[in-house]
Amino acid sequence: MIIHINLFAAGNTTEIMDAPLLSVQRIDKSFALKRKFFSSAPDACHAVRDVSFEIHAGETLGLVGESGCGKTTLARMVARIERPSSGKIYYRGIDIFGAKQAELREYRQKVQYIFQDPYASLNPRMSAGAIVGEPFRIHEGRTDGESRGDLDGLLKMVGLSSEQKNRYPHEFSGGQRQRLGIARAIALNPEIVIADEPVSALDVSVQAQILNLLKDLQDRFNLSYLFISHDMGVIRFMSDRVAVMYGGRIVEIGPNEAIFGNPRHPYTRMLMDAVPSFTGQAVKREREVFVSFGEGERSETGCLFWPRCPEALPVCRETAPGIAGIVDGHLVACHR
Repeated sequence: MIIHINLFAAGNTTEIMDAPLLSVQRIDKSFALKRKFFSSAPDACHAVRDVSFEIHAGETLGLVGESGCGKTTLARMVARIERPSSGKIYYRGIDIFGAKQAELREYRQKVQYIFQDPYASLNPRMSAGAIVGEPFRIHEGRTDGESRGDLDGLLKMVGLSSEQKNRYPHEFSGGQRQRLGIARAIALNPEIVIADEPVSALDVSVQAQILNLLKDLQDRFNLSYLFISHDMGVIRFMSDRVAVMYGGRIVEIGPNEAIFGNPRHPYTRMLMDAVPSFTGQAVKREREVFVSFGEGERSETGCLFWPRCPEALPVCRETAPGIAGIVDGHLVACHR
């Protein structure tokens, strides 16, 4: 039996860590809005603002924030589904939006996507085997018969059996559908996998199984993840480094232990306070902080977060803070 994704070597991490696999540099993304007559509404919606980060081989960068903060838009630009309004994204030093055809073809193989909704991301008219085998046909021109060994190995690797490859998506549970999505994502030996809220639509017990599967695949094949979630517990479990996003900006980024052990931005602390506890105290704090400052309220001048910030200074209303280092690898955008 042929296992199609056995080309990764787990021993290259140290060598590659010096040079990032992916470098995102000052990315902005705006969407034009239809302006109504006699309206003072802005002409554009700024979804992502001046975002920069790197991803190295074998690591997971967790991206966390509320719904609407720009996480998925950022992920779609990394996947080259959306084009940024400004800024650059480099894969192994190559600008992905200025890449040659051969370079772009390699990038589309090496950067794969796991979607949030396992119900909507699979074609209901295709069998499980056809879904998992589709990347082979697109990128290598292979047929189902030639890929049969690969399909069996991939299905087994994600916890499904080869007997299930003739079934259709409606015959699988939500967790099994997400396993199909994972098998499809790893089929072509990717180096980076973008996981966009991959467990948010699943039951809690199934979430744990999928997260453990992603961890096992990462250890086995030295995968790098851009892991997106609004769940701080999931981010803490999965991530080596964490980027906290608010209003399209990264307001804090750093190693997992630094973010969770010593969060420095007020928004990061508020996200952690919002995690429910068995005593109910965290839920109470969530209501006291988030409701009093108006959910979704943002400022277009100064710091985006100051209308909701319990620690805002006068300067926060006028001047947007730049992101600056506190200790090695831990950066925060806050005047305090």
